[in-house]
Amino acid sequence: MTRRFLITVALVAAAGLAFASGATDQEAATATQVDLDYLNFEGTPPFVMPIAKEPVTVSFAIPKGPTNGPWDELWFWQWLEEQANIVPDVEQIDSGGWAEKRSIMFASNTLPDVIMQGGFTASDIMRFGQIEKQLMALNPFIDHERIAPNMQAVFARVPRARAEITNPDGNIYGLPTVIDYPDTSQRFYINQKWLDEMGLSYPSTLDDLYSVLKAFAGRGPDIIPFTASFKSFKPGTPVLNAIGLPAASVGDLVVKDGRVLIPAAEPMVIEYYRYMNKLYAEGLLDRDIFTQDITATRAKSALHTVGLITEWAPALIAGGGTWEEWRILLPLTSEFNGSRTWTGPPAVSLAGVVLSAKANYPEAVIRLFDMSFTDAGRVLFRQGPGRDFHPEFITGKGGWWVEDLFMQYHFTSEAPNIPSYINRYITPGYKGLVGARQSIVGEWAGVPLTELPRGKAFRDEMDEIRVFLVPPYPNVYLQEERLNRAIELQTPIEDYIATMEAKFIVGDASLDDFDQYLDELKALGVEEYIEIYQDAYDGFSANLN
Repeated sequence: MTRRFLITVALVAAAGLAFASGATDQEAATATQVDLDYLNFEGTPPFVMPIAKEPVTVSFAIPKGPTNGPWDELWFWQWLEEQANIVPDVEQIDSGGWAEKRSIMFASNTLPDVIMQGGFTASDIMRFGQIEKQLMALNPFIDHERIAPNMQAVFARVPRARAEITNPDGNIYGLPTVIDYPDTSQRFYINQKWLDEMGLSYPSTLDDLYSVLKAFAGRGPDIIPFTASFKSFKPGTPVLNAIGLPAASVGDLVVKDGRVLIPAAEPMVIEYYRYMNKLYAEGLLDRDIFTQDITATRAKSALHTVGLITEWAPALIAGGGTWEEWRILLPLTSEFNGSRTWTGPPAVSLAGVVLSAKANYPEAVIRLFDMSFTDAGRVLFRQGPGRDFHPEFITGKGGWWVEDLFMQYHFTSEAPNIPSYINRYITPGYKGLVGARQSIVGEWAGVPLTELPRGKAFRDEMDEIRVFLVPPYPNVYLQEERLNRAIELQTPIEDYIATMEAKFIVGDASLDDFDQYLDELKALGVEEYIEIYQDAYDGFSANLN
């Protein structure tokens, strides 16, 4: 590198976003050297390629899920080297050993330049970024108009997103996915075909749902009225919301009327345990719900013996061939609660990409991921190029097309559908790495996704459910002393909640002992834990307003 451009990035605005309780005085500004000399700026946005004038090598670490292909066979990494002039040096680590490997990397300070999909929480970012200084502050690059113009545009449109990724010191230590439209990942689909065949009404209350599942069970001995997986989803979502606890799971931090709570520590949660236990005891809830994963639930749906299922989209149920037969389950009410609510998405999904404090070529990395903060970039990073969508980027197994209004790849026996094909051959993660989900739909081969049958169905589902969405607890950052105390309390509390939830549902613990259960949570410090996050939420709300 030759001469460098020295920029001073004012953090006065970011300093106002000290979204944690007890924030100390923040630095008013920071000076970071940003090198533009080695970057190429000639091209058509958002894909100004190559990114670097000459090849530069960047090291990456990323977990490998069970359906991910070897990194060197994925389109993304091939495209990075061939088109962007970023030569990837990738360490792909089995997801089962990822947590341990990540701990070792930080403990020994042997970090790669970039960690992708590392599973970082706000506490992790606070510790490794602001406290330990092992992660690079990215705001000098994000705030540079020639490096990250698309991120700047998204943060201007969704200021809460920037709030949630800014630490108390005013710095940003990870690139997020910004959720720029109402959505929910906790989706439940009911077998509308069965409802029609049996003359059953679509359920609107918990009692209705019980009656429907009971009727489904009468179809035959092989029927699984409700299948789900606690490993892959949060099966209690509809029941919790129906009884007035606006949460996806019993262990979540949630906000109701300005009060932070954990459903598992609320007296009303006994009704959740009671209802789920009734389903389990009567054979209406899959007996494998705590041990199976999403692969198992999909396999069961393929046998056409399932009445209610947790899934990302109906196109993934029963292999996708019967997606028209499923309808999204809308929020329910109950005798305890007449309001229909559903847990909405966070403004951001935290730190899908972080850079080590000593990372090489940070400007090139941020410019790369800045592309994904556009609709076109999001499609490219998630699905890869298409025959009529930047075909110049096609390499290896990349290249989709639209046929009869359906998206197609050259599917294989080991990758027979879109998610598995993308994981196996295209990108490191089907849901995308980072970026902005600016609209429910984009355009594939000039065809708006809403005009594709499955895309229209998905849009219609989101239109139905979005009116009931409530914001989740935001990402907040705690000062070191409170962070350490929260971490100390968190594991015993979460472990106890998870253990007792399973025991109450399967009947290994009696609800006659519910008061003792609440007392044990108090003994573990749940009230102090909630107080820590109540203070943090109050600070977040005050600064955001």
